[in-house]
Amino acid sequence: MTELRDEVVAYVAARLKISKATLTESTYFVSDLGVDSMRALDLAADVEARFDVEIPDARVRDLATVGDLIAFVARQRGRGS
Repeated sequence: MTELRDEVVAYVAARLKISKATLTESTYFVSDLGVDSMRALDLAADVEARFDVEIPDARVRDLATVGDLIAFVARQRGRGS
């Protein structure tokens, strides 16, 4: 899952225009990165397209951290537990 983790971190950093070095699995989208609900939905749509997964709008708020997003993508792609 390290490869997937690195891919997700790099993609999120690029989409949010921040350094990937500032992202960890415990980084919160709202409190640490200032991502509002509209930007979260946009990011979710971008992640869906990039990683060929489906993130229901109702689940977006449950993905509070970068680690939550990585785990979700891994599960959706059949790579996680």
